[in-house]
Amino acid sequence: MDSEVNGPGDQWLPVPEAAALVGVPTRSVYNRVKSRRLASRNEDGVLKVELGALRAMAAERPRANGRAGAGNTAGTGLGSGKVAAEDGAMASRLFGLFESGMAPAEVVRQECLPPKTVIETFRAFTALKEMGNGSGRPSLEARVTAEEWMNGVGEDLAGLRRHASQLLSRVENLERHVADLPVSTASEFICPDCGSRGHVGITLTCLNTRCGKQRVWSKTWPQGYASET
Repeated sequence: MDSEVNGPGDQWLPVPEAAALVGVPTRSVYNRVKSRRLASRNEDGVLKVELGALRAMAAERPRANGRAGAGNTAGTGLGSGKVAAEDGAMASRLFGLFESGMAPAEVVRQECLPPKTVIETFRAFTALKEMGNGSGRPSLEARVTAEEWMNGVGEDLAGLRRHASQLLSRVENLERHVADLPVSTASEFICPDCGSRGHVGITLTCLNTRCGKQRVWSKTWPQGYASET
């Protein structure tokens, strides 16, 4: 069952993230929540604790342990400054390995650590990067995906440039062909008999052997062609 105390400016974080930020063992935070000594809430199946309360508890425990004597510090986890420092150094070392691209399974083999510890540290590493507290570099998968996408865009643009160049060459050839035709344009044509301008027709011959008729075609006529010549 959740137990929570809300206040202004409260910051609720998943247990691994909060433990990594404060520098205490994740297991100790879960123990505090289970014993109801630390407020918690469950959001969409994720157990969260209030960051300020965890920091206050972590700061309070060393003083209490100092009064009780060195013999009572063993096993407290949350209250041991030495344990917190050691956990912080381990987290820093593992963060560097994760940042270099080493998989959690490889970290377990190299560092001889329990898989649960490495998994919790990897989750905290991922969460901190998403919060902007990591290196800020995108993941290897994201970088590879972005590079592949950029390469695909570059290839598409190169293909479009080649296609545009081919079209431009064809247009230029067409323009030269039209300019070389031994006739004037419709707007430039003036009939030498009646003086009208722009009325141009082309004599076309049907190549069907059973027809062979000729007609005058002009785009300015409604039907496109006139009667037989």
